[in-house]
Amino acid sequence: MDEYNWLENFKPQPVNGALAVEAVFPPVFERYFVVEHAYGIIDDFPFDDYPEDTDSIDNLNKRHNIERAFNLF
Repeated sequence: MDEYNWLENFKPQPVNGALAVEAVFPPVFERYFVVEHAYGIIDDFPFDDYPEDTDSIDNLNKRHNIERAFNLF
């Protein structure tokens, strides 16, 4: 299975101190595609109550409770 050796032997090298796409995925293929997750609207989801920032324990707990209630884990 020599065609899969690049998976085992690839060592990512940082580009300018960060891992760029080129460092994470070796140049084995002509192009790469991103497969996005399916997005949708959840009926009765409390968008107005869902905290965007997670800078406090209260916001984290509120998000956790909402996510758990709507089975988002």
